[in-house]
Amino acid sequence: MKPIYIFQKMTLLVGICLIMILTACEKEIKITGVASPIISLNDLRALFKGSAITLSESNMQGATSITGVVISDPANKNEPDGLVILQSFKRKILRGIALELGADSKNFQMGDSVIVNVSGKILDKKDGLTQILGLKASDITKVSTENAQKINFSATTFSDLFNNKEEFESTLVSVKSAIAPDGRFSGTVNLSDWSNELRLITRPEASFASLTVPSYADYTGILLNDNQENPYLMLRSKSDYAAQDLEPYRPKELYANFPEGWEKVVGTRKTSFTSAYEKYLSGEWYLENSRSLTSSGFLNISGSYGMMSQGAKESSVTMNFNLPFGASRLTFIYGAATATDNVFPIVLHAEYSQDSGKTWTQIGDDLVISELNNKYIFDQQLNLKGGIRFRIRKDNSEKRITIDDIAVYQN
Repeated sequence: MKPIYIFQKMTLLVGICLIMILTACEKEIKITGVASPIISLNDLRALFKGSAITLSESNMQGATSITGVVISDPANKNEPDGLVILQSFKRKILRGIALELGADSKNFQMGDSVIVNVSGKILDKKDGLTQILGLKASDITKVSTENAQKINFSATTFSDLFNNKEEFESTLVSVKSAIAPDGRFSGTVNLSDWSNELRLITRPEASFASLTVPSYADYTGILLNDNQENPYLMLRSKSDYAAQDLEPYRPKELYANFPEGWEKVVGTRKTSFTSAYEKYLSGEWYLENSRSLTSSGFLNISGSYGMMSQGAKESSVTMNFNLPFGASRLTFIYGAATATDNVFPIVLHAEYSQDSGKTWTQIGDDLVISELNNKYIFDQQLNLKGGIRFRIRKDNSEKRITIDDIAVYQN
């Protein structure tokens, strides 16, 4: 019987080992923590699918609240009636929402940081705006005051605001170099970017309602919608606009701060070819795969600095602003950038836009660089009226070019 006993023990031992091996091979399940009590405004807005929804922990990923900074300003009496406009920056995304609070909306000032319990409240589209309905003042906890408010959009053209209004709704946006007719702020003023119009709406009781609207200015305000979901801008105070000087009309003369030779940057100069905006004395430019720099080996430039394009990529140097009085003449210098940029031809194009950059028209024929040490000069007579901007665009030629001394003359 002893051999049978030993066999039974060995069988049991093998079974135990087998169980241990199988258990060790099972996928480990880790507990990573509990759900956050805060849902981002981006995720919250995504819950709305065209009809009202009651917010709950189950549809808010276990959350109960939202947070943000108040951007509406009851103190200056130019806020949407009965609403608190809240925006929040989370996961590098800035989004906004309207909180329906009725008379209690006056208790929350611009810059207040708040936590809002939205569990059991209604998310719906009302009067053209995505709103949270059914809130009480007791649902909101004020954390701090006088916080900075981020700007969600800044440009000289309104096209992106209209095309992406869901993204910018109930957030702060900035429109630059906007044209306005003579008049007061009170009521509706149509701002123009030379191609599109954006309504600026001011309540008669606003602290700045009686002030004169500047003919040319930068504006920062809350982007809202009317009942038809058409966007409009609402300033908070007179600090939200800054008048700009519109230079005198001098036909055939050079525009102020031209020619642009890239010598004096306003702010920080880019140090790589990454596409970005950069500001100079003439205005803000969009530099696509281009950068300004100085070098003893830099060919075909005027002065210390020139604008160099990146090789083997399409690149452009584009005005992000409109010149108000058309153009009677455009000139600039171009050529190969360095002694190593000797693979020809290199092709570029001079273009203009009269709709704030939505569409572009080429001026004359393609410009072809075929010699290394030739400083080419583009000089074209024009007869273009109204607001206008220019860009100089290189194709994906293998080698780099330089662009310098861009000069535009009024028409």
